[in-house]
Amino acid sequence: MFQTGNAVNVTGTSLKGYLVSTREELTKVFGKPVDYAEGDKVTTEWKIKFDNEVIACIYDWKRYSQGKPADNELYDWHIAGSSQDAVSLVKDAVHRSNTNVIA
Repeated sequence: MFQTGNAVNVTGTSLKGYLVSTREELTKVFGKPVDYAEGDKVTTEWKIKFDNEVIACIYDWKRYSQGKPADNELYDWHIAGSSQDAVSLVKDAVHRSNTNVIA
């Protein structure tokens, strides 16, 4: 259905939507995220390529003073993509996994 990880090239994606969820729930669906240094514009990111070739990226944005979201912290994650389909594909994958997410 999809592959994740650093091998997925997210260059050229742009913000398409949002998803309220926790780091823990997204990790259950998409695996371990890529973590960056505290103080960077992005500290947590999942890179996803769906079977239909749509690219998506889920990430936090400018949490300079707070650091990366805690595992159980509800956060309004950004969804970037190669098309608007990225948002619906990400949300569908999360909902199919039966996590407690607010779309």
